[in-house]
Amino acid sequence: MKDLDKTERPKVGAFANKVRDQLTESLQSRKEALETAVIEQQLASEKST
Repeated sequence: MKDLDKTERPKVGAFANKVRDQLTESLQSRKEALETAVIEQQLASEKST
């Protein structure tokens, strides 16, 4: 960012923030889905024993 023109920094910064936010949201959703899958698998395992 330091090498960018002063007029480009806000645009690039805003874009980088948007990308970061989208990645964070995607990772959080995936994490929740995996946690749910683990719990469901544990419950299914407990029911079969």
